[in-house]
Amino acid sequence: MKRTNSPKRSKSKKSKYPSVWVVAAALTLALILNRLYLRYRVIEVKHTVAPPSIMDNSAPDLAVPTPIYPFMSIEKLGITLPIYPASVVGGKWQTTTKGLSHASNSAALGDSGNTVIYGHNWPNMLKNLPELSPGDTVTVSLSESEMLTYTVTYTATIAPDDTSLTKNTTDSRLTLYTCIGLLDRDRYVVVAHLN
Repeated sequence: MKRTNSPKRSKSKKSKYPSVWVVAAALTLALILNRLYLRYRVIEVKHTVAPPSIMDNSAPDLAVPTPIYPFMSIEKLGITLPIYPASVVGGKWQTTTKGLSHASNSAALGDSGNTVIYGHNWPNMLKNLPELSPGDTVTVSLSESEMLTYTVTYTATIAPDDTSLTKNTTDSRLTLYTCIGLLDRDRYVVVAHLN
């Protein structure tokens, strides 16, 4: 049998640019590292007379800054944070880096119904929310003389698209939300009832 030479295959040239998969992997790694940095960074808070997060330092001629109302305190977690109104725009929940957000489509603080408050899971905000358990208390100060105390009755980890706990209710309850899990893939929820 006569052996014939097969046509030589041309060698493909290597591209000087990285493959699509290399670029995609590098971008994914950069995104993960960025999210981890944002989650675990520590924002230094210097304490004065009261935690700066609830103080209005813009008031002139006052020796002691005046607190911003409303604000929420969770003694077990050692946090006191102001509460700002927020809404859902284009399917995304508006957030603030200065404190907690009160969903404007939920019940007003102190009214009957479901008051939904959410915030970042940063160390100086709601990162330690999973440490709360039934029986713990959450205090919301509406003014210098008006304070509401809620008792935790339920905690859970839920999917981001599960909004069943944000629906209005007939009782007076506070629902706290924060992100949890790798790349904030889940939500941690605490439900507390008004005493």
